Amino acid sequence: MAQFTYLKLLAAGFTTLQIYKLTAFSPHFLESSRHEQCAILNHFVQFQSNKALSTACNQFSKLYTEKIIDDLSKAKVKFIAVNHVHYSSLLREITYPPLILYYRGNIKLLNQKAILGVIGSRNATSYTEQSLHYLYPSFKQHKLCIVSGLAKGADHSALKLALKYHLPTIAILGFGHCKHYPRETHKTRSQIEQDGLVISEYPPYTNIKKYHFPQRNRLISGIAKGVLITESEAHSGTQITINCALDQNREVYVISGRIFDRMTKGNMLAAQQGAKIVMKPEDITEDFKMTI
Repeated sequence: MAQFTYLKLLAAGFTTLQIYKLTAFSPHFLESSRHEQCAILNHFVQFQSNKALSTACNQFSKLYTEKIIDDLSKAKVKFIAVNHVHYSSLLREITYPPLILYYRGNIKLLNQKAILGVIGSRNATSYTEQSLHYLYPSFKQHKLCIVSGLAKGADHSALKLALKYHLPTIAILGFGHCKHYPRETHKTRSQIEQDGLVISEYPPYTNIKKYHFPQRNRLISGIAKGVLITESEAHSGTQITINCALDQNREVYVISGRIFDRMTKGNMLAAQQGAKIVMKPEDITEDFKMTI
C-alpha cells in the first residue's frame, strides 16, 4: 500500500517534496516491487546530485515496514496518510501536502469545520493574552478550534489559553514527536496530547532544524479556514505564515495596534496588504458561520 511506502521513504530520510518529485519521475513507483523500487531510486538519485539522497536511497533498501510500525508503536505515535478519511480536506488542497501525518491525540479534530490559526511574535507582550482572553469566550460559543505552533510567545499563549477555555486545540510541531523545543512549552504540549491533537509531518526522531519551521507554518494555515495574528514586528517569521495563508486563499486577521508600537507594526503592514483588522470577536466569527 502507498502509505507504507511513504513511511519507508520518510524513515529513510526523503523529504515530502523529494517524494513528490520521485513519484513524478516514476509514476509507477508506488506499485512497483521492492526490487524495482530500489532500482528506480538509484536511477532517480543519479539525476539529483544530492549526497543526502544517496544516503536515503541506501537506507530505504534496508528498511522494513513492520519495524517502522513497531518503532512508532513504542514511541506512542500514530499516523495517517494523505488519502485517509481523517486527513484534513483543507490541508489536502495545498501545494505538496504532507503524505504522512504523525500524531498523538484525537485525530478527528483535524477535520473540524471551523479551525482558526492563531500565531504571532515569540516576543509577544501581555497584549496578546489580553486580546485572546477577550476573543476566546466568543470563539468557544461558536465552536472554533484553535491551531498553532509550539513556539514560545504568542503561539504558546494561543494554545495554553485555548486549553483553559476548553476550545478544541491542535499543535503542529516542526520536528519529530520524540523531540521538543522550546522547553517552556513542553507542559502545554503534554496536555494537548491528552485533550487535543499534536501533529508533525516528520518521523518521530527527526531533529530540530531551523528550516523545518517555515514548512510547519504552511500546515498551520493549511488546515485552518483563517489565521489570526496577535502581535508581529515589521520583519518577523510571522510573515511566512501570512504569505502561506494568502497563497492558500485563507483569510488573514490581525489584532488592531498602535502606529508607534513595534510589536503590532507587522499587523498594520499586513492590514495594508488586505488583512482584516479585528476589533471584536464578531470580526472573525461572522466569517465562520457558514462552516459551523
